[in-house]
Amino acid sequence: MPTRQNIRNSSLHGRTEPLVHIVDGQPAVRDALKVLVESEGLPARCFATGKDFLDYCTPDTHGCILLDLRLPEISGLELQKTLSNKGIRTPIIFITGEGDVPALVEAFRSGAFDFIEKPFENANFMSRLREAIALDLKSREHRRRQAEAAAQYARLSKREKQVLHCTVKGYSSKDTAKSLAISHRTVEIYRANVMRKMQAETLADLVRIALLLETD
Repeated sequence: MPTRQNIRNSSLHGRTEPLVHIVDGQPAVRDALKVLVESEGLPARCFATGKDFLDYCTPDTHGCILLDLRLPEISGLELQKTLSNKGIRTPIIFITGEGDVPALVEAFRSGAFDFIEKPFENANFMSRLREAIALDLKSREHRRRQAEAAAQYARLSKREKQVLHCTVKGYSSKDTAKSLAISHRTVEIYRANVMRKMQAETLADLVRIALLLETD
């Protein structure tokens, strides 16, 4: 779970936008949420409509989105779907004053992090908010590592990729040589090249990096 200092530090390393995005049609609610969030050391930015937020956000929008279920113009659920279609994976916490079970089910099926009814207890709310932020940080780090692994993999030659695939399958150098119809010594040379290009210090590192290419 991120601390206040960790979040401040992250803002110093490429983060230029507020961490918590409050999308609510009621000015009083927006202001109250902003005061609460900022009192806990988390930067926040408010939006009155879903369109306002869509005009602002990009796939790099990160942190957490506090989203009112019943927004003007487009609903919170419609906004959630639009964000998903745009590739924006920032965790969403829906906030509503009504117990709407069908909407709750739809929100969770579409990937909502949580669904909180007003009035809520501040400590529990902030706990869930910090958990959402922690999830976002973890997910973004995973995607960063995936992108890095993909870039490294793209630098491999066709034969090096074949050797890598055999390695991940658990083939020994002898088995790999037989499978690819090349010498044991050649396999060792290719594997050394793969280790260097994939920036893996050990075989375990290489397998771990390769597996990143197989996950979402």
